[in-house]
Amino acid sequence: MEAGHYTHTPPWRDVDDSGRGAGFDGWSGVGGKLRVGVMWEDGVVRPVKPTRRTLQTMEDKLRRLSGVELVDFAPESVPEIWKITAQLYYIDGGRKLREAFGEEPMYPLTKWIVSQARELSTEEVTELVNRRNALRQRYSALFQSLHLDVILCPASPAPALPFHTSKYWSYTSLFNFLDWPGVVFPTGVQVTLDDQDADYEPRNEDEQHVYSTYSPETCIDAPIGLQLAAPRWHDERLMAASRIIDIEDIIELLELQDLADSMTGFPGFGLSMQARKRVTIGVELAAKHDLLLFVDEPTSGLDGQSVYNIVRLVRKLTAGQKILCKIHQPNALLFQSLDRLLLLQRDGECVYFDDIGPDQAKAVVEASSKLGRVWLTTIPFQPSLRVTDFEIAAALQLGTLAGAKHIIGQDLSSIPGTRVRLEPLGHQTSRRNDIQVLTLLGSQATGLANAEYDLTVVSLASKESRATSLPEQDQNPSRLVNKYLDCVADHKVRHRPTSNLPFHPIVLSLGGMMNGSTTTVFASWKQVMIRGTYNLMLKRLSLCLLQARVRSFEL
Repeated sequence: MEAGHYTHTPPWRDVDDSGRGAGFDGWSGVGGKLRVGVMWEDGVVRPVKPTRRTLQTMEDKLRRLSGVELVDFAPESVPEIWKITAQLYYIDGGRKLREAFGEEPMYPLTKWIVSQARELSTEEVTELVNRRNALRQRYSALFQSLHLDVILCPASPAPALPFHTSKYWSYTSLFNFLDWPGVVFPTGVQVTLDDQDADYEPRNEDEQHVYSTYSPETCIDAPIGLQLAAPRWHDERLMAASRIIDIEDIIELLELQDLADSMTGFPGFGLSMQARKRVTIGVELAAKHDLLLFVDEPTSGLDGQSVYNIVRLVRKLTAGQKILCKIHQPNALLFQSLDRLLLLQRDGECVYFDDIGPDQAKAVVEASSKLGRVWLTTIPFQPSLRVTDFEIAAALQLGTLAGAKHIIGQDLSSIPGTRVRLEPLGHQTSRRNDIQVLTLLGSQATGLANAEYDLTVVSLASKESRATSLPEQDQNPSRLVNKYLDCVADHKVRHRPTSNLPFHPIVLSLGGMMNGSTTTVFASWKQVMIRGTYNLMLKRLSLCLLQARVRSFEL
């Protein structure tokens, strides 16, 4: 259909992302590209610095898209169009509006725009309408001569100005005058203190007003929007074009710019697993869910670094969107990024449903460790244990250490050529370490070196644990836990009994969290144990810690 046609109202026609639909043959650019005219200014009021910066940023984004073609668009006769628009707002000079207001005072801007009009005769109205229609046809011809599909331009020359001061809106009223559809969209760009045109000299009174009213100090952090416009009856193509531009923003948000033109492929070919997860999230974003964004299993099947990247992305999305995230595999890093947690057992019974503050996040982090996740859905976290540190320590000493030592000692003894000695509980002579490992055949044969280990099980509900802190700017629950466990391990090293063998502290929390050196020790055991034996040891230790946690609750 001819752009700007004003004598026929067509039905709504679906248009795909290639610009094709009933009556439309596709985009107008070379090779079927979307051809966008960029209107940098209207010739009357040049946009202020943050608006120009936003438009430049959007142009840079679009230039990176292989399916978009950009050209400059310079509007014509803008002062004349604004003058006609202001007069046609109130052809009776605002008489009926004043009558409706009666004694009630008008807002300053209403009073100002009414003052721009005067009561017109029928002949004067007819003349203005004819001039308007001629300008509409002129713009339609200009649009077609440039083979454009849409026009990209500012929605306003400046961000939102103080109340009652915005007297120039020709960037939108221009398209009202032409009766062209437009869509204003957010860009994510905000005003900064550097957005100041210190040396610019305004060219006219309208520009002087805008530049004198705007200041980065009063508009700091204000969002900046842009708009797309298309000729009359091209609403469907306008919506299709806006989808393409919106997708570019989503690609940038997902940090997939380098893969924008890639094929998704299939497992083993194409995008990586992490990139596929990001694309899946992008599909949900493109659907523009007003209420909630649903993210299904965002970290499943990913390595540690990929999990970190996806969690960081999901957290970034919460800036402007509520997110419902479903996970089947507890992940400490992901839990730390949640604001609220609903934890369900296998049968669907609710175990935990509440906000995740620092203390709760620390508990969930502990529960999601490799050992702790076995009982995660069995024992809910209790925010405060009504017992003393002494009672907790006594319960752990009496029932937990002996069991844990026995489990570790028994499984280490299964390594051929290895002898394990356990320190009896309550030994009254000189203090010795809990576990001593001697390799009868040598470390090269067994893969395990001679060493002594001292086992400690701690509760993160203790006062010492709760008193652990990080620098004010860093209160990451996982690092808080690790710092406390490392402190316990360091204390063990400083106060270890005299021995000629290498010493290793083993520090576990009730939830199965380990400090760094303990993780290293377990990794070395995994290398020399039969796989089934090592996995069985983890399960038995998990049950032992679970029983200790139950005993602590009972106290």
